[in-house]
Amino acid sequence: PFKTIVKALSQGSKTIAVKADANGTIYTEDVVSIGGGKNNMVMIGVGPTRPILAGSIDIVHCYDCTFEDMELRYPDPAHFAPESYPDGAIDAVHNYRNVWRNIRFSAPHGLPSGKRLATCHHGYDNLFIDIEVADLKLMPAADGTASFDLLNWGDHGSGSQFIRVTWLGPLSLTGPAPQNGGVQFLRIGGYTGTFPKGVSAVRNLLIGGFDLQSVLPQGSFTAMDFWYYFDAEFKGGLMVANNTLADATGTNVTYVALNYPYNTDLRFVGNIFGPATAPATGVSSNAALQITYSDFFGVANNVSGSAALGAGTIQTDPQFNADYTIPGNSPCANSGNPNWTDPDGTISDMGAFGGPMAE
Repeated sequence: PFKTIVKALSQGSKTIAVKADANGTIYTEDVVSIGGGKNNMVMIGVGPTRPILAGSIDIVHCYDCTFEDMELRYPDPAHFAPESYPDGAIDAVHNYRNVWRNIRFSAPHGLPSGKRLATCHHGYDNLFIDIEVADLKLMPAADGTASFDLLNWGDHGSGSQFIRVTWLGPLSLTGPAPQNGGVQFLRIGGYTGTFPKGVSAVRNLLIGGFDLQSVLPQGSFTAMDFWYYFDAEFKGGLMVANNTLADATGTNVTYVALNYPYNTDLRFVGNIFGPATAPATGVSSNAALQITYSDFFGVANNVSGSAALGAGTIQTDPQFNADYTIPGNSPCANSGNPNWTDPDGTISDMGAFGGPMAE
């Protein structure tokens, strides 16, 4: 059932429409390889159901392109030798100003240790919007290594935006659990330099109930990891706003880890951190950081390093509904950034369903 979609593209605007078969799946090992400076391309899923591309999209030098309305599934590892596992359902190099919209990432057949759902080297100013992560099966290596970065825009990823990203579950494991390991859900990093000057941002991300301990009893979990390794005169900055990170389990849980050895503009506002299994940290930062209008609840350490609680922070039960929305009487309702409004015009709530980017 395995096929390859091959489309030769000249430079300039082109559209690839991808339609699923009757069961909604296109079974491929290598979905499509796009390279050589393709600009303004659109790859869109078409049909009554969102097509599932069970393979790896290999993209090189793709600028101002759009990918939307698809499920990108890590290919079945059984079809590859371990040394040939694809790096990700997206494997991108030198890609600027691309848009990924209404995409689901999954790995129901197994995500090998050391591989990712999406990975990019040099991925400036990319926009991910309305993203789901679901059906994730972790596959430790034969030597017991179990290290997983799910969405990794961590090398030269400055200026990238992740808006309305949701973890849906379930989470499972192939084989016996190793003695250690860990998962990083989202990683953004790179230059604080002149290209780009845009702000990296994560807004309205919802990771609720990421139960790593049930599958990796000795595993650690980090929801967001941010890092820079190069300084320059102009700096893009970072905004982490209106996110909900709750009910994660692991031997160690860190909801946000920030490694910024250089000064830049950092804004953490309107977030809900916790609860989590102990030991857990809400925000760990080696840079001076004032966190505002956010709630910390049920984490052993609210902040560590150079992070501090600023104006409007509270430490109380957000009273989540089952879907991690908050009721009208929640202490997090109408308690976010007072200069922002929710879509209904009221003062912004804390958490993933609050603020200007909420739906």
